[in-house]
Amino acid sequence: MADLIIRLAAVIGALGTVAAGAAALYRTLRRIERILNGVKNDIADLEYERLAQAYDFYTDRGWCPASKKAQLCVIHKSYKAKGRNHLTAHYEEHILSLPEAPPGA
Repeated sequence: MADLIIRLAAVIGALGTVAAGAAALYRTLRRIERILNGVKNDIADLEYERLAQAYDFYTDRGWCPASKKAQLCVIHKSYKAKGRNHLTAHYEEHILSLPEAPPGA
């Protein structure tokens, strides 16, 4: 009987160690998650700025090459996947409707 009690105490001690390790791992993962969310938000902010700058530049110019349109669509898709949209859907539609070469070219 004493042997059983000793074994149970060892198991309980091991479970406590595992629980403490799991709690430490959880805290670390939560910290990493907060950091990654911050990076994701920073990237989304930069994507928004790039889309807004492109919108201003290409609409003022009056045309946008097909290669830039494709690149901006990729940026917009990434931006939208982060749960953001703001005015960028309008930006994308307007840029896509622009001619792909300067007038008279």
